[in-house]
Amino acid sequence: KVHKHPHLRDVKQIVINEADSKCSDTDGPLAAIDMYLRNEANVFFGPTCDLAVGHVAVYSVKWDIPVISTGAFN
Repeated sequence: KVHKHPHLRDVKQIVINEADSKCSDTDGPLAAIDMYLRNEANVFFGPTCDLAVGHVAVYSVKWDIPVISTGAFN
């Protein structure tokens, strides 16, 4: 259970924001940048497309935000 994890005990709510990367090396990173600038991202689940996730991963390293993707092998 998430709420019992020691690092998440003080979390009052979990908010999920989503965007469509359109499997694009432009749209995917732009969506991630928007979420980062609005302070809406603590972790990225996806994108699952190689074209998008590769670029998102490059930025996420600088932002110290993990990317978890089940479909991309980039």
